[in-house]
Amino acid sequence: MRSYSITVAGHSFQIKTATDETYLRRLADEVSRRVKETKLPGSRRDNEFKIVAMVAISLLDELNSARDELDKTRDDAKRFATKMIAKIDELLAHNLS
Repeated sequence: MRSYSITVAGHSFQIKTATDETYLRRLADEVSRRVKETKLPGSRRDNEFKIVAMVAISLLDELNSARDELDKTRDDAKRFATKMIAKIDELLAHNLS
């Protein structure tokens, strides 16, 4: 594990991780970008936690949607593979008889 100093939404902090530094910085930059997009012009600093919470909820929603889509794709692939195996078995049985 390595320790990195990163900045998210104008706040710097140390993080220990085995994650690649470039990837980690891209993630921090993406969160910062989303916070900036979510902030209203002239918004007060005390609203910052609310904005970060909104960004976090949005990111988790995207993650959950992606996981749901992945699960659906896996299920579809399993059903397709099962059908193809059944067809192959049927063709083999027909050809052997």
